[in-house]
Amino acid sequence: MSTASEIRKMSSQRETAWQRRRQIANMIRWGLGPQEMYDKGQKDGGKILARSLTDVLVGIKESGLGSASIMEESNAHATFRVFQSLCCQIVRGNNLEGKSCYYLAGFIAGAIEGIGGSREVESRELSCGGFGGRSCIFIARW
Repeated sequence: MSTASEIRKMSSQRETAWQRRRQIANMIRWGLGPQEMYDKGQKDGGKILARSLTDVLVGIKESGLGSASIMEESNAHATFRVFQSLCCQIVRGNNLEGKSCYYLAGFIAGAIEGIGGSREVESRELSCGGFGGRSCIFIARW
């Protein structure tokens, strides 16, 4: 890839991350509930067209949602760790449940659903980095 192509790609990724930050902030400001935020994340996650769990990790990073790794995986689930979650950065302690990354949980579910076609994936946050931890932990089951 040429240098000009690389520069355009990096610029596009920064723009997408900035738009995503604004989108999540607006959803919070408008008072969207956890399920609505999850559903929006799920729809957006499906758009990355992942073909593997590695693609899901890259999609999270390129979408500006954080830096993710897989802690554990099997034929029926995967556990993700996400550092520097965008959702945590935006919410910062305004959520009484101690979990704020509903959009990111939905994004993970939607991205994984794209891998397997029609299988339904449920993702939920086990712990939130915005509430005393350094990272958020999610489990996705299918």
